[in-house]
Amino acid sequence: MAYVCYNKNEDIRNQSTSGGIFTLIAENVINSEGVVFGAEFDENYNVIHSSTDNISGLEKFRGSKYVQSKIGDTYKQIKQLLKEDKTVLFTGTSCQIGGLKSYLRKDYSNLICQDIVCHGVPSPYVWQHYKNLISKDRNIKNINFRDKSTGWKRYSLKFDFTDGKIYEEVGNEMVGVLWI
Repeated sequence: MAYVCYNKNEDIRNQSTSGGIFTLIAENVINSEGVVFGAEFDENYNVIHSSTDNISGLEKFRGSKYVQSKIGDTYKQIKQLLKEDKTVLFTGTSCQIGGLKSYLRKDYSNLICQDIVCHGVPSPYVWQHYKNLISKDRNIKNINFRDKSTGWKRYSLKFDFTDGKIYEEVGNEMVGVLWI
């Protein structure tokens, strides 16, 4: 059985990749005094896993990040929270969820895992070189892997730079650098 659903909050839906359902699930976990783990960009636009226990902290997890994330000590933190009987929501690729469950070595009724469809992700090394190629030493202001300015159905990647320049790819074709 499959369900189709989306978040009725248009702002959250537009900040999200696939309809904003993650936010609804995460809000429910946080409202029950739980903790949510997900992927975010760090200050250098590397993708890392981190956590939040408040609604305002969910924004950093919205939107796809098509790069292998650094897990760090996330699994260790989750195990401790589960032992403290906290509800934990972990979002990640199916491989990351498999790694978490292998690390835990037992099932926990207070663990909710939400995996994302993974088409394969580049390593952080490849991502670093790609960012350098695109940015050409400009300071990155924002990266959006599924920018909706071209609609919901087309793949697009958008880099916004602090100097006002924008780089955007739509579909599998490079659109190039736009001057705004």
